[in-house]
Amino acid sequence: MDNQPMPLSDNEIPDVIIIADQDGEGLKPLSDITCLPLLTIGGKKIIEHVIESVAALNPAKVTVIAAPFVAELKQFVGEGTRWGIQLEVITRSGFADGDELIRRVWANSGKPVLVLDCAKIRDFSVSDFYRQTLAYDAAKTVAQCESGHTGLYALKPFTLISEPGVTEHQAAERHVAEDMQASDVQPITHSHPLGDVKVLDVTTLQGYHAANMVLVAGGCQHLTFRGRQRALGLITGQYTSVSPRSIKYGSVVAGQHSQVNSRASLSGTVVISDRVVVDRHTSITDSVILDNTYVGEYLNIRNSIVWKNLLIRVDSNIVLELSDNFLLADLGHSFYDVHLGGLVHSLGGLALLLASLPLWPVAVVLSLKRTRGKPCTSVVLQGNARQTGTDAKSPFRAYQFVTGVPVLDNLPRLLSVVTGRIRLVGVSLYQPAELVGRDERWQRVCDTVPSGLLGPTQLVLGADAALEERLISDTVFSSTRDWKRSLQVLVDATKALFCARAWQSRAANTAPSVSDSMNSDGNIAKAH
Repeated sequence: MDNQPMPLSDNEIPDVIIIADQDGEGLKPLSDITCLPLLTIGGKKIIEHVIESVAALNPAKVTVIAAPFVAELKQFVGEGTRWGIQLEVITRSGFADGDELIRRVWANSGKPVLVLDCAKIRDFSVSDFYRQTLAYDAAKTVAQCESGHTGLYALKPFTLISEPGVTEHQAAERHVAEDMQASDVQPITHSHPLGDVKVLDVTTLQGYHAANMVLVAGGCQHLTFRGRQRALGLITGQYTSVSPRSIKYGSVVAGQHSQVNSRASLSGTVVISDRVVVDRHTSITDSVILDNTYVGEYLNIRNSIVWKNLLIRVDSNIVLELSDNFLLADLGHSFYDVHLGGLVHSLGGLALLLASLPLWPVAVVLSLKRTRGKPCTSVVLQGNARQTGTDAKSPFRAYQFVTGVPVLDNLPRLLSVVTGRIRLVGVSLYQPAELVGRDERWQRVCDTVPSGLLGPTQLVLGADAALEERLISDTVFSSTRDWKRSLQVLVDATKALFCARAWQSRAANTAPSVSDSMNSDGNIAKAH
């Protein structure tokens, strides 16, 4: 308890300004895809490292000055809830430069302001630096290290300067003489030396790669990883599978929802970000693999940054854009995930359709008997095709028989599987109206995963379950799905097919649902 710092008074708690509007010229071609603050270092976004570095100060407000990719940055940081802060993302529209905007915010806040630049990652206590600036009467205190500027400084309002000196006197004179606002005042700067602390510049490809290598190799004390240590030299996030046998030597940090084949080879310092798949017999040494990347078989990657289909050699400044999706691909919209996976599911649907052909005449006769002339009904559902220019799923019209027998009712859905509108295995099929009121990010995870005729939600819960319950189930499945999980779903569905309830006729006034034919297996599981 004796080592705990004294709590700050209300007028000492600073507002924070984060400069996140770097042009990213030295990071091309990465900066053509996203902005510098959203790049990953050691499994975390740069903006996360910066925000966490000031969390101990409990800032009253955090303002992020962003450009470009403002919408993407807003979506990622939200309103700061995950860090327990109030956060706002703004642009410098109407201001000549970021410094002018910062001075205006400083003048209007009437509080101390701490300014951090995302262009540098600081391996020292930002909180300690700020507390030390409170002892100075300078309006601006800049953190300096042996290598130069740290991209960090503090601004103190004149009302908190205990011994009015030159800065306040000059500011008052300028106000009287020139009728200037406080935001027009250029504060006199005081430099605060920090000694030999580590500051990592991430404005170039070489600097960005080196920052990842230093952090993962254990060269930083104040920067943290997301995830847990699974073995010596291995830290992974949730739902990530990396075999320790794959690590030949060195350290590996892997993000969330990633899979590394046990026959892949990881050497030196390796960073694997979120939603990455590394195939067998691939060798990765001293490299960074960024989000949503598929790395194919027999690739040898060394001293590189890899993102989607881009391979960037930082030692030779060579940028390769590979067109072969079996080597490098974007898992978000890649041949591997969209076309190859869709083809496998379509062929599986075709096999089931051919096997079910003898049942179709029976289904038609029973439907005509029930409806007296109308064998099918239809409903609009969200499929897997994407709307032009967006990531939103396109709706389609799905048909079903009305025999009252669950298996027979869903036979027409096999046509949707064959044509690729839905997968054989995937998340639930939702009507567009059901998805309108979703506010939380987790509720929209299922939008990024293919919808399917079969799935854990369809097998256990069914379409009659509460919407939130289905969304939770689909979110869990989205986080854990792989070919083994899909195969298990098919096994469970086969068991359900031979259950008597799947063939029992319902009352004539009972509407058939998307997943009644599979829901009986959930009852079997509960019974056992």
